[in-house]
Amino acid sequence: MKNQQGNSKDIVKEKPFYQPNKMRQLILLTVGRYLYQYV
Repeated sequence: MKNQQGNSKDIVKEKPFYQPNKMRQLILLTVGRYLYQYV
């Protein structure tokens, strides 16, 4: 049970950092696709 609580706490801590990273990945992917089309 203690391990589960620790994991849930880690997930809550990481969530705010995880969302901007996902947005960055999406932006990088879209920019990469546009660059790939021009090349």
